[in-house]
Amino acid sequence: MSTALAVAAATEAIRRLLEEWLAGADIDAAVGGGHATVSAVPPDQLTLSGTGAKLGLNVFLHRLSLNQGWRNVELPSYDANGTKTANPPLAVDLHFMLSAYGAGQLHPEKLLGHGMEALHQHPVLTREQLAALLPTDLAAAGLATQVELLRIAPESITGEEASRLWSALQAKYRPSFYYSASVVLIETPAPVRSALPVLVRGGRLPGGAEAGVAVAADLRPRFPTLVALQPAAGQQVVEAGGTVTVTGELLAGTSRIVHLVDQRRAVVVEVDVGAGANAQVLSFGVPATLPVGTYDVTVEVRPDPTSPASTTNRLPLVVAPHIVTAFPIAVTRDAGGDVTLSIACSPGVFPDQQVSLILGTREVPARPHPAPATTSLQFVVRDAPAGSHLTRLRVDGIDSAVVDRAVSPPVFLDRRVVIS
Repeated sequence: MSTALAVAAATEAIRRLLEEWLAGADIDAAVGGGHATVSAVPPDQLTLSGTGAKLGLNVFLHRLSLNQGWRNVELPSYDANGTKTANPPLAVDLHFMLSAYGAGQLHPEKLLGHGMEALHQHPVLTREQLAALLPTDLAAAGLATQVELLRIAPESITGEEASRLWSALQAKYRPSFYYSASVVLIETPAPVRSALPVLVRGGRLPGGAEAGVAVAADLRPRFPTLVALQPAAGQQVVEAGGTVTVTGELLAGTSRIVHLVDQRRAVVVEVDVGAGANAQVLSFGVPATLPVGTYDVTVEVRPDPTSPASTTNRLPLVVAPHIVTAFPIAVTRDAGGDVTLSIACSPGVFPDQQVSLILGTREVPARPHPAPATTSLQFVVRDAPAGSHLTRLRVDGIDSAVVDRAVSPPVFLDRRVVIS
Protein backbone atom coordinates (compact mmCIF):
# COMPACT_ATOMS: atom_id res chain seq x y z
CA MET A 1 0.00 0.00 0.00
CA SER A 2 0.96 3.63 -0.44
CA THR A 3 1.35 6.43 2.06
CA ALA A 4 -0.37 9.80 2.04
CA LEU A 5 2.38 11.07 -0.31
CA ALA A 6 1.05 8.82 -3.08
CA VAL A 7 -1.21 11.56 -4.48
CA ALA A 8 1.77 13.84 -4.95
CA ALA A 9 3.83 10.93 -6.27
CA ALA A 10 1.24 10.10 -8.96
CA THR A 11 1.11 13.74 -10.05
CA GLU A 12 4.90 13.98 -10.23
CA ALA A 13 5.17 10.71 -12.14
CA ILE A 14 2.82 11.99 -14.84
CA ARG A 15 4.64 15.33 -14.97
CA ARG A 16 8.04 13.65 -15.36
CA LEU A 17 6.66 11.29 -18.01
CA LEU A 18 5.46 14.25 -20.07
CA GLU A 19 8.72 16.10 -19.51
CA GLU A 20 10.80 13.18 -20.81
CA TRP A 21 8.46 12.71 -23.78
CA LEU A 22 8.77 16.34 -24.84
CA ALA A 23 12.55 16.18 -24.52
CA GLY A 24 12.66 13.07 -26.69
CA ALA A 25 10.38 14.63 -29.31
CA ASP A 26 12.63 17.72 -29.63
CA ILE A 27 9.58 19.92 -29.20
CA ASP A 28 11.68 23.04 -28.62
CA ALA A 29 12.42 23.33 -32.33
CA ALA A 30 8.72 23.17 -33.15
CA VAL A 31 7.86 26.08 -30.86
CA GLY A 32 10.35 28.58 -32.21
CA GLY A 33 13.39 27.57 -30.24
CA GLY A 34 11.93 28.24 -26.81
CA HIS A 35 12.38 25.74 -24.00
CA ALA A 36 9.12 23.90 -23.26
CA THR A 37 8.64 22.76 -19.68
CA VAL A 38 6.06 20.70 -17.82
CA SER A 39 4.68 22.08 -14.56
CA ALA A 40 2.12 20.94 -11.98
CA VAL A 41 0.74 24.14 -10.48
CA PRO A 42 -2.71 25.76 -10.36
CA PRO A 43 -3.48 27.47 -13.71
CA ASP A 44 -4.14 30.84 -12.06
CA GLN A 45 -0.46 30.96 -10.98
CA LEU A 46 0.93 30.73 -14.52
CA THR A 47 2.07 33.79 -16.49
CA LEU A 48 0.52 33.99 -19.94
CA SER A 49 2.41 36.90 -21.52
CA GLY A 50 5.48 39.06 -21.15
CA THR A 51 8.62 38.10 -19.30
CA GLY A 52 8.38 34.64 -17.80
CA ALA A 53 5.38 33.63 -19.92
CA LYS A 54 4.66 29.92 -19.68
CA LEU A 55 5.70 27.74 -22.62
CA GLY A 56 4.86 24.09 -22.24
CA LEU A 57 2.33 21.84 -20.53
CA ASN A 58 0.72 22.03 -17.10
CA VAL A 59 -0.72 19.09 -15.17
CA PHE A 60 -3.29 20.16 -12.59
CA LEU A 61 -5.05 17.78 -10.17
CA HIS A 62 -8.50 19.36 -10.05
CA ARG A 63 -10.50 16.60 -8.32
CA LEU A 64 -10.26 13.31 -6.42
CA SER A 65 -12.98 10.68 -6.11
CA LEU A 66 -13.42 7.42 -4.25
CA ASN A 67 -12.62 4.34 -6.28
CA GLN A 68 -15.82 2.31 -6.52
CA GLY A 69 -14.06 -1.05 -6.69
CA TRP A 70 -12.08 -0.56 -3.48
CA ARG A 71 -14.26 1.66 -1.31
CA ASN A 72 -15.85 -1.21 0.69
CA VAL A 73 -12.79 -3.42 1.08
CA GLU A 74 -12.13 -4.68 4.64
CA LEU A 75 -15.05 -2.91 6.27
CA PRO A 76 -15.83 -2.49 9.10
CA SER A 77 -12.43 -1.68 10.57
CA TYR A 78 -13.52 -1.55 14.25
CA ASP A 79 -15.12 -4.25 16.37
CA ALA A 80 -18.03 -3.77 18.78
CA ASN A 81 -15.64 -2.68 21.54
CA GLY A 82 -14.15 0.09 19.42
CA THR A 83 -10.86 -1.78 18.89
CA LYS A 84 -9.24 -1.31 15.49
CA THR A 85 -9.14 -4.62 13.62
CA ALA A 86 -8.06 -3.55 10.12
CA ASN A 87 -6.46 -0.74 8.15
CA PRO A 88 -8.72 -0.52 5.10
CA PRO A 89 -7.05 1.49 2.32
CA LEU A 90 -8.32 4.86 1.22
CA ALA A 91 -8.74 4.17 -2.48
CA VAL A 92 -8.94 7.27 -4.66
CA ASP A 93 -8.97 8.12 -8.35
CA LEU A 94 -7.12 11.26 -9.45
CA HIS A 95 -8.62 13.58 -12.05
CA PHE A 96 -6.15 15.73 -13.99
CA MET A 97 -6.38 18.60 -16.43
CA LEU A 98 -3.61 18.73 -19.07
CA SER A 99 -3.29 22.27 -20.45
CA ALA A 100 -0.97 23.75 -23.07
CA TYR A 101 0.62 27.22 -22.91
CA GLY A 102 2.47 29.24 -25.49
CA ALA A 103 2.33 32.74 -26.99
CA GLY A 104 3.23 31.74 -30.56
CA GLN A 105 0.80 30.67 -33.25
CA LEU A 106 -0.15 26.98 -32.90
CA HIS A 107 2.40 26.50 -30.11
CA PRO A 108 -0.27 25.35 -27.55
CA GLU A 109 -1.76 22.97 -30.10
CA LYS A 110 1.62 21.37 -30.88
CA LEU A 111 2.40 20.96 -27.19
CA LEU A 112 -1.02 19.52 -26.31
CA GLY A 113 -0.81 17.03 -29.17
CA HIS A 114 2.53 15.72 -27.93
CA GLY A 115 1.23 15.54 -24.34
CA MET A 116 -1.85 13.57 -25.36
CA GLU A 117 0.31 11.22 -27.44
CA ALA A 118 2.56 10.59 -24.44
CA LEU A 119 -0.32 9.63 -22.16
CA HIS A 120 -1.99 7.59 -24.92
CA GLN A 121 1.20 5.55 -25.28
CA HIS A 122 1.45 5.01 -21.52
CA PRO A 123 -1.99 3.88 -20.32
CA VAL A 124 -0.31 2.01 -17.47
CA LEU A 125 2.71 3.13 -15.49
CA THR A 126 4.62 0.01 -14.55
CA ARG A 127 6.46 -0.40 -11.29
CA GLU A 128 9.79 0.00 -13.09
CA GLN A 129 8.63 3.23 -14.73
CA LEU A 130 7.38 4.66 -11.43
CA ALA A 131 10.66 3.81 -9.71
CA ALA A 132 12.59 5.56 -12.48
CA LEU A 133 10.34 8.64 -12.70
CA LEU A 134 10.01 9.49 -8.99
CA PRO A 135 12.62 11.34 -6.92
CA THR A 136 13.81 9.78 -3.68
CA ASP A 137 11.41 11.61 -1.37
CA LEU A 138 8.31 10.61 -3.37
CA ALA A 139 9.56 7.11 -4.18
CA ALA A 140 9.22 6.42 -0.45
CA ALA A 141 5.44 6.86 -0.83
CA GLY A 142 5.24 3.25 -2.05
CA LEU A 143 3.25 3.98 -5.21
CA ALA A 144 5.45 1.60 -7.19
CA THR A 145 4.86 -1.25 -4.74
CA GLN A 146 1.12 -0.97 -4.15
CA VAL A 147 -1.01 -3.91 -5.22
CA GLU A 148 -2.67 -1.99 -8.08
CA LEU A 149 -0.83 -0.46 -11.03
CA LEU A 150 -1.46 3.18 -11.89
CA ARG A 151 -3.68 3.41 -14.98
CA ILE A 152 -4.16 6.61 -16.98
CA ALA A 153 -7.33 7.00 -19.03
CA PRO A 154 -8.87 9.95 -20.90
CA GLU A 155 -12.00 11.52 -19.47
CA SER A 156 -14.77 13.11 -21.49
CA ILE A 157 -16.33 16.21 -19.97
CA THR A 158 -18.83 18.58 -21.55
CA GLY A 159 -18.13 22.15 -22.53
CA GLU A 160 -20.34 23.33 -19.69
CA GLU A 161 -18.32 21.31 -17.14
CA ALA A 162 -15.06 22.67 -18.54
CA SER A 163 -16.43 26.21 -18.38
CA ARG A 164 -17.44 25.80 -14.74
CA LEU A 165 -14.03 24.36 -13.90
CA TRP A 166 -12.08 27.21 -15.50
CA SER A 167 -14.43 29.76 -13.93
CA ALA A 168 -13.79 28.25 -10.51
CA LEU A 169 -10.03 28.46 -11.15
CA GLN A 170 -10.36 32.15 -12.09
CA ALA A 171 -7.89 31.56 -14.90
CA LYS A 172 -8.01 32.25 -18.63
CA TYR A 173 -9.01 29.22 -20.64
CA ARG A 174 -6.25 27.30 -22.42
CA PRO A 175 -6.46 24.28 -24.78
CA SER A 176 -6.91 21.31 -22.46
CA PHE A 177 -7.68 17.63 -22.21
CA TYR A 178 -8.76 15.65 -19.16
CA TYR A 179 -7.53 12.38 -17.66
CA SER A 180 -8.08 10.12 -14.68
CA ALA A 181 -5.41 8.12 -12.88
CA SER A 182 -6.61 5.03 -11.03
CA VAL A 183 -6.08 3.79 -8.41
CA VAL A 184 -4.07 5.20 -5.51
CA LEU A 185 -4.31 3.11 -2.32
CA ILE A 186 -3.46 5.03 0.84
CA GLU A 187 -3.07 2.99 4.03
CA THR A 188 -1.97 4.00 7.49
CA PRO A 189 0.58 1.56 8.96
CA ALA A 190 -0.99 1.71 12.42
CA PRO A 191 -1.04 -1.52 14.48
CA VAL A 192 -4.35 -3.39 14.66
CA ARG A 193 -5.78 -6.24 16.68
CA SER A 194 -5.44 -9.59 14.89
CA ALA A 195 -7.46 -12.69 15.67
CA LEU A 196 -5.65 -15.86 16.66
CA PRO A 197 -5.86 -18.83 14.29
CA VAL A 198 -8.50 -21.48 15.02
CA LEU A 199 -6.99 -24.67 16.43
CA VAL A 200 -10.12 -26.67 17.11
CA ARG A 201 -13.84 -26.39 16.37
CA GLY A 202 -16.21 -27.20 19.16
CA GLY A 203 -13.65 -28.26 21.76
CA ARG A 204 -11.78 -31.54 22.24
CA LEU A 205 -13.44 -34.91 22.63
CA PRO A 206 -11.94 -37.76 24.72
CA GLY A 207 -9.02 -39.01 22.67
CA GLY A 208 -8.14 -35.58 21.31
CA ALA A 209 -10.45 -35.32 18.29
CA GLU A 210 -12.31 -32.06 17.76
CA ALA A 211 -16.03 -32.03 18.38
CA GLY A 212 -16.74 -30.10 15.17
CA VAL A 213 -19.52 -27.65 14.41
CA ALA A 214 -22.77 -28.18 16.35
CA VAL A 215 -25.74 -28.70 14.00
CA ALA A 216 -29.36 -28.95 15.08
CA ALA A 217 -32.55 -29.55 13.11
CA ASP A 218 -34.59 -26.92 14.99
CA LEU A 219 -34.56 -23.15 15.53
CA ARG A 220 -33.51 -23.20 19.17
CA PRO A 221 -30.21 -21.39 19.86
CA ARG A 222 -27.18 -23.57 20.49
CA PHE A 223 -25.41 -20.96 22.62
CA PRO A 224 -26.55 -18.71 25.48
CA THR A 225 -28.77 -15.99 24.06
CA LEU A 226 -30.45 -12.89 25.51
CA VAL A 227 -33.99 -12.09 24.37
CA ALA A 228 -35.07 -9.21 26.62
CA LEU A 229 -34.11 -7.10 29.62
CA GLN A 230 -36.99 -6.05 31.88
CA PRO A 231 -36.42 -3.55 34.71
CA ALA A 232 -38.51 -4.01 37.85
CA ALA A 233 -42.09 -2.69 38.11
CA GLY A 234 -42.54 -2.73 34.34
CA GLN A 235 -40.35 0.34 33.86
CA GLN A 236 -38.53 1.00 30.60
CA VAL A 237 -35.42 2.16 32.48
CA VAL A 238 -33.75 0.91 35.63
CA GLU A 239 -32.53 3.08 38.47
CA ALA A 240 -29.12 2.44 40.01
CA GLY A 241 -29.64 -0.12 42.75
CA GLY A 242 -32.69 -1.59 40.97
CA THR A 243 -33.27 -5.10 39.65
CA VAL A 244 -33.37 -6.34 36.07
CA THR A 245 -34.91 -9.60 34.90
CA VAL A 246 -33.15 -11.23 31.97
CA THR A 247 -34.97 -13.62 29.67
CA GLY A 248 -33.21 -15.78 27.11
CA GLU A 249 -32.05 -19.28 26.29
CA LEU A 250 -29.41 -21.58 27.82
CA LEU A 251 -28.76 -19.26 30.75
CA ALA A 252 -28.38 -22.03 33.34
CA GLY A 253 -24.90 -22.74 34.64
CA THR A 254 -22.55 -23.07 37.59
CA SER A 255 -21.15 -19.60 36.92
CA ARG A 256 -22.99 -16.61 35.44
CA ILE A 257 -21.49 -13.13 35.23
CA VAL A 258 -23.34 -10.10 33.88
CA HIS A 259 -21.16 -7.51 32.09
CA LEU A 260 -22.35 -3.89 31.80
CA VAL A 261 -20.30 -1.72 29.43
CA ASP A 262 -20.74 1.99 28.73
CA GLN A 263 -18.62 2.64 25.62
CA ARG A 264 -18.92 6.41 25.95
CA ARG A 265 -17.57 6.72 29.49
CA ALA A 266 -15.39 3.57 29.31
CA VAL A 267 -17.24 2.06 32.29
CA VAL A 268 -17.06 -1.73 32.64
CA VAL A 269 -18.85 -3.43 35.55
CA GLU A 270 -19.26 -7.12 36.34
CA VAL A 271 -22.10 -8.53 38.42
CA ASP A 272 -21.71 -12.14 39.58
CA VAL A 273 -25.17 -13.70 39.86
CA GLY A 274 -23.85 -17.13 40.85
CA ALA A 275 -25.16 -20.53 39.80
CA GLY A 276 -28.69 -21.13 38.56
CA ALA A 277 -30.73 -23.94 37.04
CA ASN A 278 -33.28 -21.79 35.18
CA ALA A 279 -32.22 -21.71 31.54
CA GLN A 280 -34.71 -19.01 30.51
CA VAL A 281 -34.61 -16.41 33.30
CA LEU A 282 -32.08 -14.80 35.61
CA SER A 283 -32.09 -11.58 37.64
CA PHE A 284 -29.32 -9.21 38.67
CA GLY A 285 -29.04 -6.06 40.69
CA VAL A 286 -27.66 -2.88 39.15
CA PRO A 287 -24.86 -1.44 41.35
CA ALA A 288 -26.03 1.62 43.25
CA THR A 289 -23.03 3.66 42.10
CA LEU A 290 -23.36 2.86 38.39
CA PRO A 291 -23.38 6.20 36.48
CA VAL A 292 -26.42 7.24 34.46
CA GLY A 293 -26.11 6.12 30.84
CA THR A 294 -26.81 3.44 28.26
CA TYR A 295 -25.03 0.11 28.79
CA ASP A 296 -24.38 -2.94 26.65
CA VAL A 297 -25.37 -6.02 28.65
CA THR A 298 -23.92 -9.47 28.05
CA VAL A 299 -23.92 -12.59 30.23
CA GLU A 300 -20.96 -14.93 30.50
CA VAL A 301 -22.29 -18.44 31.20
CA ARG A 302 -20.29 -21.51 32.23
CA PRO A 303 -22.63 -24.54 32.01
CA ASP A 304 -20.46 -26.70 34.31
CA PRO A 305 -17.02 -26.41 35.90
CA THR A 306 -15.34 -28.40 33.12
CA SER A 307 -16.88 -26.50 30.18
CA PRO A 308 -15.57 -23.29 28.66
CA ALA A 309 -17.55 -20.09 29.28
CA SER A 310 -19.76 -18.69 26.52
CA THR A 311 -20.80 -15.05 26.13
CA THR A 312 -24.26 -14.05 24.95
CA ASN A 313 -25.27 -11.39 22.47
CA ARG A 314 -25.58 -7.74 23.59
CA LEU A 315 -28.74 -5.92 24.62
CA PRO A 316 -29.00 -2.24 25.66
CA LEU A 317 -29.97 -1.18 29.18
CA VAL A 318 -30.72 2.40 30.21
CA VAL A 319 -29.73 3.36 33.77
CA ALA A 320 -31.77 6.38 34.89
CA PRO A 321 -31.25 8.88 37.71
CA HIS A 322 -33.28 8.73 40.92
CA ILE A 323 -34.43 11.64 43.07
CA VAL A 324 -33.59 10.73 46.66
CA THR A 325 -35.30 13.78 48.22
CA ALA A 326 -38.69 12.76 49.61
CA PHE A 327 -41.83 13.90 47.78
CA PRO A 328 -43.79 16.08 47.82
CA ILE A 329 -41.23 18.89 47.94
CA ALA A 330 -42.69 22.19 49.18
CA VAL A 331 -40.90 25.48 48.40
CA THR A 332 -41.80 29.16 48.66
CA ARG A 333 -40.97 31.90 46.15
CA ASP A 334 -38.73 34.74 47.22
CA ALA A 335 -39.48 38.46 46.77
CA GLY A 336 -38.44 38.29 43.12
CA GLY A 337 -40.70 35.34 42.41
CA ASP A 338 -37.80 32.87 42.15
CA VAL A 339 -37.38 29.49 43.79
CA THR A 340 -34.17 27.63 44.69
CA LEU A 341 -34.48 23.86 44.80
CA SER A 342 -31.97 21.53 46.44
CA ILE A 343 -32.31 17.99 45.08
CA ALA A 344 -30.46 14.91 46.27
CA CYS A 345 -29.98 12.30 43.57
CA SER A 346 -28.55 8.86 43.02
CA PRO A 347 -26.17 7.95 41.51
CA GLY A 348 -23.83 10.93 41.56
CA VAL A 349 -23.48 12.97 38.35
CA PHE A 350 -20.23 14.07 36.73
CA PRO A 351 -19.21 17.62 35.76
CA ASP A 352 -19.50 16.91 32.02
CA GLN A 353 -23.03 15.51 32.30
CA GLN A 354 -25.93 17.76 31.33
CA VAL A 355 -28.42 17.89 34.20
CA SER A 356 -31.81 19.56 34.37
CA LEU A 357 -35.03 19.37 36.39
CA ILE A 358 -38.35 19.10 34.56
CA LEU A 359 -41.19 20.87 36.41
CA GLY A 360 -44.31 19.89 34.49
CA THR A 361 -43.25 20.92 30.98
CA ARG A 362 -40.57 23.46 32.01
CA GLU A 363 -36.91 22.48 31.93
CA VAL A 364 -34.58 24.11 34.49
CA PRO A 365 -30.82 23.56 34.08
CA ALA A 366 -28.78 22.68 37.15
CA ARG A 367 -26.22 25.07 38.55
CA PRO A 368 -22.57 24.09 37.88
CA HIS A 369 -21.54 20.92 39.71
CA PRO A 370 -17.74 20.67 39.34
CA ALA A 371 -17.22 17.94 41.92
CA PRO A 372 -17.13 14.34 40.60
CA ALA A 373 -20.06 12.07 41.45
CA THR A 374 -22.14 14.96 42.84
CA THR A 375 -25.26 13.79 44.67
CA SER A 376 -26.55 17.24 45.67
CA LEU A 377 -27.82 19.54 42.92
CA GLN A 378 -29.08 23.11 42.95
CA PHE A 379 -31.75 24.52 40.62
CA VAL A 380 -32.88 28.13 40.38
CA VAL A 381 -36.37 28.52 38.92
CA ARG A 382 -36.85 32.07 37.65
CA ASP A 383 -40.38 33.51 37.88
CA ALA A 384 -41.53 30.19 39.32
CA PRO A 385 -45.17 29.34 38.64
CA ALA A 386 -47.28 28.58 41.72
CA GLY A 387 -48.92 25.18 41.96
CA SER A 388 -48.16 21.47 42.03
CA HIS A 389 -45.77 20.26 39.33
CA LEU A 390 -44.94 16.71 38.29
CA THR A 391 -41.14 16.46 38.55
CA ARG A 392 -38.40 14.40 36.96
CA LEU A 393 -34.63 14.63 36.83
CA ARG A 394 -32.93 14.53 33.42
CA VAL A 395 -29.26 13.53 33.05
CA ASP A 396 -27.78 13.39 29.55
CA GLY A 397 -31.26 13.12 28.12
CA ILE A 398 -32.31 10.23 30.40
CA ASP A 399 -35.28 10.98 32.69
CA SER A 400 -36.00 9.54 36.10
CA ALA A 401 -39.11 7.37 36.30
CA VAL A 402 -42.35 9.34 36.61
CA VAL A 403 -44.94 6.77 35.50
CA ASP A 404 -46.17 3.77 37.49
CA ARG A 405 -46.26 1.01 34.88
CA ALA A 406 -47.03 -1.76 37.36
CA VAL A 407 -50.74 -0.91 37.17
CA SER A 408 -53.09 -0.94 34.22
CA PRO A 409 -53.69 1.61 32.89
CA PRO A 410 -50.41 3.34 33.90
CA VAL A 411 -50.64 6.38 36.19
CA PHE A 412 -48.23 9.14 37.19
CA LEU A 413 -46.21 8.60 40.34
CA ASP A 414 -46.79 11.14 43.10
CA ARG A 415 -43.49 12.92 42.53
CA ARG A 416 -44.40 16.57 42.75
CA VAL A 417 -42.91 19.93 43.68
CA VAL A 418 -45.40 22.33 45.29
CA ILE A 419 -44.56 26.02 44.78
CA SER A 420 -46.33 28.62 46.85
